[in-house]
Amino acid sequence: MKQKLLDFLLPILLGISAMSSLVYCYSAANVVPVTAGVLVYEVLLFGLLHLLYNLKFKKLRGIIYAVALFGVMSYTFSTVYSITLRKGVTFSAWFYGMSQEVIMDYLLIFAFGGGFVYISMLYYFTQVRYRSIMTLMLALIPFAIYAKRLDAMRTEYIAAIILCYIAVMVHNRQTSADSGVTVIADKAYVISICVFAIAVTALTVVIPKPQVQSLQERDADYLNGLGFLKIQATDTFLGDSDVSERIHGEAATGIILFKAYANDTTAYLRRQSYAYFEDNKWYYGVDKYPHVEYIWEEPAYMANGMSLENKLRILSLYYSEHEGYEKELAIVNKTLSDIQNTDNMQRRMFVSMEENVSFSMFSVPSGTYSLDNYTNFTVNGEFTNRNEKEDDYILFYFSDELLRNTAESLSLEPDEWSHILDWYYLKAQEYDDPASEYSMNLYAPLQQEEEYAKLHHNGEYDEYDESIRELALEITQGLTTDYEKASALAEYFTKAGFTYDLYYIPDDESIEYFIFESKTGICTDFATAMTLMARSVGLTARYCEGYLAFEKDESGAFVIRDSYAHAYTEVYIGGVGWVAFEPTVPGFEQMLYSEESANGVVGAVIKSTGAIVGICVAIVAGILIVIFIKPIGEGIYRIYVRSVSKKNPSNAAAKLYRRLVKRLSKRLRKDLTAYTANEFSMLTDSFGVPSDTLCKAFEAYFYGGVETTKEQFSKAYEQYCSAYKIKQTAE
Repeated sequence: MKQKLLDFLLPILLGISAMSSLVYCYSAANVVPVTAGVLVYEVLLFGLLHLLYNLKFKKLRGIIYAVALFGVMSYTFSTVYSITLRKGVTFSAWFYGMSQEVIMDYLLIFAFGGGFVYISMLYYFTQVRYRSIMTLMLALIPFAIYAKRLDAMRTEYIAAIILCYIAVMVHNRQTSADSGVTVIADKAYVISICVFAIAVTALTVVIPKPQVQSLQERDADYLNGLGFLKIQATDTFLGDSDVSERIHGEAATGIILFKAYANDTTAYLRRQSYAYFEDNKWYYGVDKYPHVEYIWEEPAYMANGMSLENKLRILSLYYSEHEGYEKELAIVNKTLSDIQNTDNMQRRMFVSMEENVSFSMFSVPSGTYSLDNYTNFTVNGEFTNRNEKEDDYILFYFSDELLRNTAESLSLEPDEWSHILDWYYLKAQEYDDPASEYSMNLYAPLQQEEEYAKLHHNGEYDEYDESIRELALEITQGLTTDYEKASALAEYFTKAGFTYDLYYIPDDESIEYFIFESKTGICTDFATAMTLMARSVGLTARYCEGYLAFEKDESGAFVIRDSYAHAYTEVYIGGVGWVAFEPTVPGFEQMLYSEESANGVVGAVIKSTGAIVGICVAIVAGILIVIFIKPIGEGIYRIYVRSVSKKNPSNAAAKLYRRLVKRLSKRLRKDLTAYTANEFSMLTDSFGVPSDTLCKAFEAYFYGGVETTKEQFSKAYEQYCSAYKIKQTAE
């Protein structure tokens, strides 16, 4: 029975690895409960098939299986037909991924009917007629389905399927009748399999993915060359279209798009923003807002922010001419002084595009107010002439940290900036002198900036459930300034226990499901949720897509890869401008690393997924358990027997004798239970290990009722410990 359980174990593990990978492919959110159910289903089927196979009459078992197969398939097909009528989605559309809807009915019936056939074949080719090629075909079925759906299988599943298949192949080959070889599944056998598992897992992690374009990506490049369409094959969700769809999965390759030289630790590089949210998607807004400029194809069009310095100059004039603003005036003047005297406050970034990167990939920090395409730049202290490469550019900006600190310290009330601008407008009209500190040339662009922000980012056309607004009001209750409200909304997702998961695919794609049900998603989900919540409580906010700059190379330059594509929220704070807020929960940056961003093989292993590391840890733990479980158990038993000997040495000696007989029966692969005590003593003597005292103590007590003394037990215990180590196999 023990050997039969081992024969079942490896094929069952192979089957559940393959079937779990398919469950994940169709419904990642339900992979744990469905996989658990499939495992129970597989174990029961293996047991039933084994009973069926051992029936005496071969024709009868064939008939029974044929009837069972017909019944399962009939039920499966009829159920599929009813699901199609009820859902309006054909099975083929769901199976090949043409329908993005997660239909649990299809998944369960697929696991029932398809699982019956798959498990039956797996049982037959591993337990009845071992065929390595047919078993390999079964192991490759998940890969074929993933390929048909143009999906990428997770590394953990690839490693598990390969490992289990090779383990089945090795075990079955060594125990098959026609091999002429029999292998005992002892400790060394199990340890060797575990070591092999670690090697396979490690190689799976270390070997880098090749830089290969899919057919769709090659077609995209071809169309780009023709000029018919603009398709960014390597850009996950920042393509040149009029809509941004919420996406999930690993589409990025890890290639470097550009490098940015700047004195920052991190930077949010905005590429584009969107106007309104409808049908669970973000749209540019060109259909509803006239003259909207959300799409930027050249750097010059991306510097739509006004200098913070000009805003602070107006605030300084206002506070100095009104009483009760001594504290605010001191803050403004201190910030102005820092900006004018410290390069770290007004920063300069040099962006160098990589070869063969589309011009439309340009990005700028949130606080950008000026760009220059044709300026020489100093990189690492060396003068560099970049004029010959028009895709490079230089920009001037204020850091996110400075913008946030200024907004927090000023704490302007809602509409207070508008009131100050109105005051400045009257002053500018009164002092009609170009040399005056009051100038219409300063007022006009700032007034236009505020009007543009409030007109195009107020959420007028957004579609979402009222429950989102109710939650936002609850979060911002008691807060007065726009900065306080925006900060509270950005921090909410961390405090409420939300999770960032790059691989998670929700059952419901709606933003309401993310906020109130799953609380699991990627940056697009977090940024969408915060933007809608901010607008619902009266803030001027916009959903932005671009890149998060955080990786630096040896020269100190930011390395921007396509896998660092990121979505975040910008809120317009009066007197400061657009300020970037990060609603995505902390720690997501590490998950943005791709294998290509690691520094060599060691880096790739270090940055591999936690699940792969978990597999290795589990395997090592398994090896340790196999190695030490018996010694630990034996040690505990010896302590127990010695405690028994203090009260009853005879009973303790008898226990030692019986345990030694059982131990050597396994070691010598011979049934020793029929041996007399004298015969058993002669057997151990043949190995040079006496056991006469132990055997005589057992025989005298068991047959003659003679009690064992403590001195005799001590000698018997020493003989037991010596005989326990016998390893030679009897001829």
